[in-house]
Amino acid sequence: MLDLILQKIEQNQKRINQARPLDQAQVKNLKEYFKIGLTYSSNALEGNTLTESETKVVIEDGITIGGKSLKDHLDTIGHARAFDYLWELAKTPDITEQDIKELHKLCFQPKLGETAGQYRKVDIVITGSAHNDKFSLHEDIPVHMRNFVQQLPDKRKKLHPVVYAAALHRDFIVIHPFEDGNGRTARLIMNHALLSSGYPPVIISPTFKHEYIQALEQSHTQNNIFFEYITEQALEAQRDYICLLRLP
Repeated sequence: MLDLILQKIEQNQKRINQARPLDQAQVKNLKEYFKIGLTYSSNALEGNTLTESETKVVIEDGITIGGKSLKDHLDTIGHARAFDYLWELAKTPDITEQDIKELHKLCFQPKLGETAGQYRKVDIVITGSAHNDKFSLHEDIPVHMRNFVQQLPDKRKKLHPVVYAAALHRDFIVIHPFEDGNGRTARLIMNHALLSSGYPPVIISPTFKHEYIQALEQSHTQNNIFFEYITEQALEAQRDYICLLRLP
């Protein structure tokens, strides 16, 4: 199943690569499209109530939405800032531990203040997970994160770029280095891996939150279930990209 999806991804990627390089106006429009789409969806997966159109207004016009919480606005502003940073990071495939901390800091500083970008100092229990024993103990996080980053170049060489991105997401979640915001940070660094390899970012619709969370939960015992889920989402992202640019 995974190999079949990857074959389709490679076929689509050839079409995408043939249309490159894009002009500056296309790149700018794509960046804004992805920023709004990813900010809306990633926040909505975590309970943010802003719609996609409201997210666009907050990001592009700086206008607050009546009846919506301060937290929802701060999450939106923070994620948009983190995406801008991610876009620049994606010029190279390398990502450091400090880059990951900075992504988290940019994303959550408006809400968390000085604790943004800092590893958690407590152990955690994830509601609804049957694998709480798998998450890193807080005292082990510095070592686990250092090992996580050091292993990335080798994984990148061995795995298909989309599978590598999925593995990065999954392995980061198992460490769960921050007290809050691990899901959004995982999706940001997964999309760094995709963008830096020339693939469109994966935007997981909140409509499919259950399937996404279930695949992530099952990945604790069967990696391929989550890898297949993300590759299917990457295939859909390519189709969206091809449609947006009206590629032949």
